[in-house]
Amino acid sequence: MLVIQQGTLNKLVVTLFEEDQLTDNNIYLFEFINLTTNASFYCVATDVSKSPYRHNDFCITETSPSGSTNPLAAQIRLSLPGQYLYNVYENPNSVLSPTGLNMVESGKALVEGVDQPVNSFQSTVNPGLVAYNSGQFNT
Repeated sequence: MLVIQQGTLNKLVVTLFEEDQLTDNNIYLFEFINLTTNASFYCVATDVSKSPYRHNDFCITETSPSGSTNPLAAQIRLSLPGQYLYNVYENPNSVLSPTGLNMVESGKALVEGVDQPVNSFQSTVNPGLVAYNSGQFNT
């Protein structure tokens, strides 16, 4: 499963060489399909791995919650956190449509939302109940 953090540069590692028909191709189309809305999102990325016959590395910037995107420059906006399906296609011509392209990988992705900085919250109904943001405290 791929894990994508919103609003950051993400390194995605996949294995594409089993189904890759264009052995010298290093440009791929990524398709992300939101499982809630069925909306599809696309971006083109270049393989930056040093050993593509073992694994493929991609750097994709997720620009939510705000910011402009350039899908031809490995930028994408997946504005809803949650579960997605992903497909990767060989893309020698850098197009943003999977029509006619060879699919080389598919799987699941999880998009994690931007954390909202909250130190603590005290309930007005039960003043003895205090909830803390666990990411800010070491145990």
